[in-house]
Amino acid sequence: MLRSCCVFILLCFSLPLGASERYCPDRPLLVGLFYYGHIYREDRTGIDHDLLQLLQNRTGCNLTAEVMPRARTWYNLEQGLLDMTSTGILTEDRAKHSWFIPYMQLKNYLIVPASLPREQKDAAGFIADTNLYFGAVRGFKHGEPLDKILTVLAETQRVLYYPDAPTLFYALKRGRIKAMFSQPPIYRYFLADELDQGLYQLLDWAPELTGTAHHLVLQRQTFSASQAEAWQQLIQQLMQQGELSKIYHAYLAREEACQLELAASPKAALCAKGQ
Repeated sequence: MLRSCCVFILLCFSLPLGASERYCPDRPLLVGLFYYGHIYREDRTGIDHDLLQLLQNRTGCNLTAEVMPRARTWYNLEQGLLDMTSTGILTEDRAKHSWFIPYMQLKNYLIVPASLPREQKDAAGFIADTNLYFGAVRGFKHGEPLDKILTVLAETQRVLYYPDAPTLFYALKRGRIKAMFSQPPIYRYFLADELDQGLYQLLDWAPELTGTAHHLVLQRQTFSASQAEAWQQLIQQLMQQGELSKIYHAYLAREEACQLELAASPKAALCAKGQ
């Protein structure tokens, strides 16, 4: 029912005629999305919304989307119950069931209340204080070495997990957690005013990392190797044409939009030059 009736789908794109066999099977494709700040907003706009609309227009594939918890997205992909998702981080286990095509990078920063004592704002100090709790969205990967820090905290039950970004930020604002990781498109959506007022502080616990690649994810049972390669070529083409940059800059200020550019993108070189 979800694949054929827009009444039960939280987001539906206009359906082009003549889906291309080069990219997809001749049937509706179900895409798992989640509310994630400017990546996908509750008014059904955002970076991934615009990306998927652009991809549908270019491929002729029939994409419908359902909002679901992130942990459920990965479970459904593993079980073959979902065809696609976006903003995915590649892991060895996930590569067994899906193809991964990078299209942007996101860097995680630590968010803490500005009032948190200085000695608790580095990883060692936070871990040492057993009264402090960290928050995370269940099913999220943050990239190394940040996930190692969460693993250490989880061993003493000091990571509180939430189903999505809105509830995670709510927990931060209510004081239920004292720290969390987040990226510019997300914290600028949920904490813009509070950051401007100096109520929270952004810290970099992994300064050696410029960002973690995020991918378009295609389920292997749905897409053949040749179809996945066609999507890879299309993403590269859109990157070269500057189409992805236009989407990033529509939602973020220049400096933070530039952070989303993959190193291979022509726009990344221009950003580095301040253009």
